[in-house]
Amino acid sequence: MPTTTFAINTASTSNATSYASGSFTPAANDLLVVFVVASGTTSQGAMTDSQSLGWYLAGTSVYTASGNTIYMFVAEKLAAASSMTVTFDCSDHAAATGAAIEVIRVAGMTLTGAAAVLQTGWKINSGIGTPAMSFINNANTSNTTLGVVGSGTNPAALTPPTSWTELSDSGYATPTVGVETVARDGGFTSTTITWGSSTATSFGGFIAELDSSASSNLVQSKSSRTMPTTTTGTVVFDQNVTVGNTIVIATNDNWGAINQVSGITDSLGNAYTRATSASESSFVDGEVWVAPVTTGGACTITVTISNAGATLIMTALEYTGLASSPVDKTSSSSAVSGTAVTSGATATTTQASEVVVTFGLTNGTVATRATQGAGYNHDNNFIDTTNDLFIAFADKVVSSTGAQTGTFTLSGSGHWVGMVVTLKISTGPPPAPIGKNVGVLNNNFGAYASQAVNRAGTY
Repeated sequence: MPTTTFAINTASTSNATSYASGSFTPAANDLLVVFVVASGTTSQGAMTDSQSLGWYLAGTSVYTASGNTIYMFVAEKLAAASSMTVTFDCSDHAAATGAAIEVIRVAGMTLTGAAAVLQTGWKINSGIGTPAMSFINNANTSNTTLGVVGSGTNPAALTPPTSWTELSDSGYATPTVGVETVARDGGFTSTTITWGSSTATSFGGFIAELDSSASSNLVQSKSSRTMPTTTTGTVVFDQNVTVGNTIVIATNDNWGAINQVSGITDSLGNAYTRATSASESSFVDGEVWVAPVTTGGACTITVTISNAGATLIMTALEYTGLASSPVDKTSSSSAVSGTAVTSGATATTTQASEVVVTFGLTNGTVATRATQGAGYNHDNNFIDTTNDLFIAFADKVVSSTGAQTGTFTLSGSGHWVGMVVTLKISTGPPPAPIGKNVGVLNNNFGAYASQAVNRAGTY
């Protein structure tokens, strides 16, 4: 079972576009998780470090009328046992007015990055009250759960949830910001985490369940955006992609017409094919493209769109253990308003073991979030806070044939597109596993149909 150790808290009241933590030394093979609470910014946010681990943005929350932002970052590689620092960057936005960086070490993890985050939950722009946040699925008793609350009281001075350990109760002044982080190493099997006392101010929060299993079909995820002055956008994976794996990339542009993506290429020469698309003909145009990885290595994906006046955002995923021609069934749907996003149902899948990947797109604001339907995990919300575009994704592994539907519930009504793609899991011999990474080594473990995990939370 994984175990958590608090590494360091660093707070600054400087107006700046980057903030560095103090030095700390992880144990070999620790998975690092960093919560950041930053005031006066709605930056996309980025994380770097002195070990070059690469970082996955697991999600964000906002509070104080969307003026402060909470971030959760998860390292893409396991750490080496050497002194290091992490640095939060918000340079894509006006300078923040302060930031608190909370670094957590998690021992006993195999998965990293997106694969390590089984599910998340959040609280957005809440008034005075008792923090309580929920997952969509029951947590697994063997998994670690983490949580953070940001408020306007320094320190946060909250009572942690029953059976959770308070890792840090801190903050900074001018402006006044409070931060409390908590963890529980196993034993939680419900959905809602409730703190033991109320805040004296408005607050926001974020929770996550880490996946303690040894393998996952999802390897990594990376999101990116462009400004409406160019016809190309790029996504750069933090880890090398592996031959035999599959890249899935979803796009959302605001041109107002279907199939605005004229082509997708990458720096390795892998071939991309459009799997599905939809547009609600005003602000949200969605597409999903898929490429089997025939050449591995460092991978930069380039998306070309037809109109330079459109804003484009992209979310790229790498999966392992799939068939060489993985796409089986697809479905997509759209609407000009509403909160209930659906892809519509696919035709019946052709084999029992498949990965189902769903995307929810909207033209939401910095406070928009999408909650995936029950049974889906690995959820993520990527928000272009400058141009108000949004991609959410989630996935699950199924073990029987049937029609598949992807659903999300938006926190506010908007134009939306829903899409779902089912991907056949390989029924041949499993690929040889690649060893656990330390420092700069990859952590990609092969997945095989007979080893597929039910991501709904039962193992």
